Amino acid sequence: MTTAECIHVFENSRLQSESFTPEAVTAAYVAGLEAMREKAERENPAPLTPAEIQQMRGRPVWCPEIEAYGIISIDRIGAWKDEPFLNGVWYRDKEETCGVDFSYNIEERELTLYPYKPPEKGGGGDATGEDHPRNG
Repeated sequence: MTTAECIHVFENSRLQSESFTPEAVTAAYVAGLEAMREKAERENPAPLTPAEIQQMRGRPVWCPEIEAYGIISIDRIGAWKDEPFLNGVWYRDKEETCGVDFSYNIEERELTLYPYKPPEKGGGGDATGEDHPRNG
């Protein structure tokens, strides 16, 4: 059963128990449904919206256009005030010992950003975040 099918069953069924109170069953049901929704989001994440990007100052994100993680920066004063930029180091491959620094205007370059690297089509990738730079 897929995560989407499991969510559908949860959303369209009634759980009853002789061993637990209705409140306990409801609490478990709601927690389980939320966990399945979070799993579905990890399996197929949506790109960050401009409003979400504005809230992620100093946080890491994945950018598929440049195949790299970066940190969002947003100046509070100056010519670039409130303009989100993606900053980081790009490496040609994993064995590369020397990278190139980048600082891209997210809106001008129309970059797509995710809170973590989405799984690749066909089963690759890592939606768990294990390949995130902070995880080694």
